[in-house]
Amino acid sequence: MPCNGSLSGNALSLLSLTILTILSFVLLPLTKPSLRWMSFKLSSRMLVCPLPWTSWRAPARKCTKRELLSLIGSLSFACKVIRPGRIFLRRLIDLSSSVVRLNHHIDLTSDVRLDLEMWSEFLDSWNGSSFIPTPISLQAPFEISTDASFLGFGCFFQGLWISEAWPFDVSLLTHISFLEFFAIFASLNTWLKSFSNCRIVVSTDNEPTVAVWSSSSSKDKSMMVLIRKIFFLTARNNIHLSFRHVPGSENVFADLLSRLQVEEFKSVCPGCCPFPSTVPNSVMDLLATILLGS
Repeated sequence: MPCNGSLSGNALSLLSLTILTILSFVLLPLTKPSLRWMSFKLSSRMLVCPLPWTSWRAPARKCTKRELLSLIGSLSFACKVIRPGRIFLRRLIDLSSSVVRLNHHIDLTSDVRLDLEMWSEFLDSWNGSSFIPTPISLQAPFEISTDASFLGFGCFFQGLWISEAWPFDVSLLTHISFLEFFAIFASLNTWLKSFSNCRIVVSTDNEPTVAVWSSSSSKDKSMMVLIRKIFFLTARNNIHLSFRHVPGSENVFADLLSRLQVEEFKSVCPGCCPFPSTVPNSVMDLLATILLGS
């Protein structure tokens, strides 16, 4: 069941669907496989909205304010189709206000260059299209509950669940916020087939996790690896991801699962699936790569 994305994404989807529906209902059969709206080419057959870009080039270490604003405008336009990309625009926008005149030069910080490298890498590998959701996509977003402890991590989604012990002692290698992010990354990969073209809300009782996703930045390099992985995953699968903080008392299922208390979890959630979902091996391999360098 496809779902939709953010507010501007909703507007684009609703309008494009309205255009396609009116043309098909009012007697005007579509003689062409596509039509244009606000510079976007809407495919009436495949229900996709391609991004009309032919090339991408990230700027060097310095640029003028005019060049930076032009880039921000282009990337903002791209975000109509690549909805998760908005999280990598904030620092560019903030940087643009650091000088007054349009011809003044701006030093691109290392963080900003990382954001630009993200865009460059993604646009080079992306298929160029975002699906236009069907009317049923206007339903409420899916919700995932996640949690992590130094014993393991747990995730819960519509009766499906994960309770996975860490394959090695992580307590001296990282911090709990990284583990919380890893739990989210694992849940997205595990249930990815259910999430394509959907809105997903991640409920977590870890406030720093919500703050990091909101700012799309962290001084911790291992955290940034996960943020980038999640960005690529959501962008390629047209997933609109948001986080919300909940009190620990409202995150009971994921909390029990993260502490590997499976039997107690089943007692408070009798309708759950009898067996856990299997986390892809590639996900657990990534954990070892990030924390052990192997």
